[in-house]
Order: sequence, then structure tokens, then C-alpha cells
Amino acid sequence: TADPNVVNNNDTNYVYIDKTATPLNKLCLFFPGSGGKPAEYHLFLLTAAKMGYHTIGLSYNNNKTVGALCNGQPSDCQGLLRAEVLYGKDYSPVVSVDSSESIRTRTVALLKYLNKNYPADNWGQFLNGDSIIWSKVFVTGHSQGAGMASIIAYWYNVYRGVFLACGGDWDTTTHNVADWMGMPSVTPASKKYSFTHREDELFWGSKLN
Repeated sequence: TADPNVVNNNDTNYVYIDKTATPLNKLCLFFPGSGGKPAEYHLFLLTAAKMGYHTIGLSYNNNKTVGALCNGQPSDCQGLLRAEVLYGKDYSPVVSVDSSESIRTRTVALLKYLNKNYPADNWGQFLNGDSIIWSKVFVTGHSQGAGMASIIAYWYNVYRGVFLACGGDWDTTTHNVADWMGMPSVTPASKKYSFTHREDELFWGSKLN
């Protein structure tokens, strides 16, 4: 409905705003994990709305895991893959996402739709023309979605970043973090938080006692 050009991974976006909460005038933008849908995270989204965030659970191209797609590929694979999913430009040979299917286009189209149809809710405050005002965005997600939120926080100075069950990418070829995690982060560490569980089978560290 927000953008008829989106035909792949077009599960329903979930949008919340709590009229009884004091508005923070910040956008919580959440990305589901691999194969996940926004509906599966509705309680997290509802909690953010009750805190005063304008809240979006976004559907995006997440049907295959980054680990599977980049297995055996060069150590820049993860960053290029995520860049293509975010921007819709031909950065990566392991995915094919055009501009209309990208996270950026989906988010801008949805914000414009919401601002047009619910003008009193002021969804337009998070846009400058066709650009997202990242400094007003709390990026967050689970697993693959947390990696998307994390790389956005590396590239843009976001309001806050929260990463659930992930915080980046692991390169199985070099047995180290992916290349993009060696870049300086535009968002300072003091504004970023990551949560995992010691029994998570994807936990990178040594087994905890």
C-alpha cells in the first residue's frame, strides 16, 4: 500500500504510535531476523511505542542468512551485501536488491504514506525530502536485523542503536569479524547497546563458565 513497487518480502509492516505517551519525537526503526516478519516482534514494537517512540517494524529482504550467503566469500562480502539491501545498488554478487526494494526506499515511502494519511502524527519529521534524518532514528533489530541496524549506526550518526542477538558479522573464512566492523563508527559507542545470551549457538566468544 505504501509503495506498489515493492513485490518481494512484502509482509505487512507494523506501525505503532501511543497517543497517551509523551512523544519523544524519535523514530524506532526495527528490522526482523532472517526470515522473520514484523508481526513476530509486535510486543517489542508496542513497548517502544509506549515509551513515546514513533515505531516501525519494517519488512525487507531478509529471507536468507548473511552467513549462508557469504560462506566462502571474501571478507568484504557481508558489508557489500548489507549495503545493497540498504541502498538497492549493485554492490554484491550474492544478492539482488533494486532501489525500490531497498530498506532506504521502503522506509521513505512508508514515512511519506503515514505523513500523508495521518498528518497529525507528524511522521514527516523524520524526513528531509527523500532523505531519512538518521539523527532522529533509534535503529534496532534482531539477528540479521541487528546487523542491519549496526551497520547503519556505523555509517550514520543515529539517535541510538540496540542490537539483539547480534551486533555485526562474523567472517567464516578468516575466522574474524567482517571487514566493515573495522571501520570507524560514526555513532559513538556510548549510544550503542547489544544484547545476547550465553547459550546462543551463534555467540562469538569463548564458552562462558
